[in-house]
Amino acid sequence: MDYAALTRGAARTPAPEGRLAYHADVQIQMQGRNKLLLVLESRLVDAASNTMRAQSRFEHVTRLDAGLPIAALDRLASPDRSAIVQKLLTGIDDHIETMIDAYACRPLEGVLQLSGGRLTLPFGSKDGLTRHHLAFSEGQDTPYIIFEIDTLQDHAAVLRPIDQNRTARSLAGMRVRFMEVAK
Repeated sequence: MDYAALTRGAARTPAPEGRLAYHADVQIQMQGRNKLLLVLESRLVDAASNTMRAQSRFEHVTRLDAGLPIAALDRLASPDRSAIVQKLLTGIDDHIETMIDAYACRPLEGVLQLSGGRLTLPFGSKDGLTRHHLAFSEGQDTPYIIFEIDTLQDHAAVLRPIDQNRTARSLAGMRVRFMEVAK
């Protein structure tokens, strides 16, 4: 933020579709006489819709040198506090990487939306889909319904049922899941 944005407000430009933002809430608290507790609440948020896609919590206790609590806090405020900061931040990179990996490895599934007479999903090639992926859903008359990708964009896909006797209108609202592609 700059001064003009803080005093006059800033026009918010819409975020590009499919972008994720990382949000973090950080708390640091003294525990007892010589321990610091760091709590990090991490969230991945869809920037366009402001919908939370993943969240994770990280806690780390750092032991400070023995002594009075005031002395420990004084060490944190001193110019040579890099060793304590390093101790405090231990594990954060792994925490964030684990959360992002878990999000990236989630199964691709969603609810079919009817748009212009076609069945659409809000994820596409940049979310891990390829033209070779097949989707399936539980059927009413049959155990499942299989779908193929008709059109694939960066963050959108249009599906069509392999059984051409099924209409898009009758399938709207169904939850579909994509099968893994063998490598």
